[in-house]
Amino acid sequence: MDPKTVRQHADRAAQTILATRRPLIEKLASAAAHLTTTLGAVDSAEQQAARLVAKARAAHQDAVEVYRGAYQTALDGGWSVGELGHIETELAEAGLPIPHGPRPKRRTKRSPRANVRPVAASPSTDPQPPTAPPSG
Repeated sequence: MDPKTVRQHADRAAQTILATRRPLIEKLASAAAHLTTTLGAVDSAEQQAARLVAKARAAHQDAVEVYRGAYQTALDGGWSVGELGHIETELAEAGLPIPHGPRPKRRTKRSPRANVRPVAASPSTDPQPPTAPPSG
């Protein structure tokens, strides 16, 4: 066969294949276009989500710093740890770390009786049996 005939046979075969497979090719092209659009939207959504996560982390860090500052200022101002319990509770409920600096000693109220120590009995203060008065 001469090259011209071979080319004609190849062209007809290609047209036949194209004609029978055209619906499939069009569906694949449509699916590819849809997938490209979807992937673009997903990529855009991922980028937006990453930006939102970064903003949320920054806001969380700001909140931690504000609480730490308030807590430390209160400690430096002489507040007791007991008085700061509400701040610790809010930190814990928010899932934030509790910034413990140098903690002051707890101030406790003591009753006057708490300061009195019992005295151990000594031989000189034990009651003695009465002795007879000296005769004289």
